Amino acid sequence: MTLAERRRALIAGGAAQAGPAYTNQIPISQDANGNVYNVTGYKNDVRLNSSGAEVEMAYAIVTGYIPVKAGDVIRFSGVYVDGTSGGQNSWFYANDKTNRLYFLTPYMFYQGQTYANNYVPYDYDANSQTLYSITVPNDSRIAYVRFTLHGSSGADAIITVNEIIPN
Repeated sequence: MTLAERRRALIAGGAAQAGPAYTNQIPISQDANGNVYNVTGYKNDVRLNSSGAEVEMAYAIVTGYIPVKAGDVIRFSGVYVDGTSGGQNSWFYANDKTNRLYFLTPYMFYQGQTYANNYVPYDYDANSQTLYSITVPNDSRIAYVRFTLHGSSGADAIITVNEIIPN
């Protein structure tokens, strides 16, 4: 329900419906200039490569910059960070949004690579190969993260920072 619809419902004597109890970071993720990335906060059929550049990839979704800091807990809805692909790179950035500090791929959790230890505690289901949450590495230089998600559209994906996504 939009703000205008809630106002109309209140004026008409109806009850306003409560919105979600979390903030989805995707629709408000930023481009390098601080504007909402790609108008929607995500771009379909694109991934971040090992250099942090956007490249085409079917069934991939890339987000804009999401503000985070060391120790934040990032949660994902559904199966958006999953599988065994090493090519779906996500990157943690410094405040300048260009200096890449840490990378993350579903592959590192699938293979049990030591890189995954940067994100402890994390919630990873080895049976479904799905990552549900990570903790931002303990590095004070971290200011942003961009994710490559797995899926056909970012419209239904949810990423939160320090907020639980209800079932």
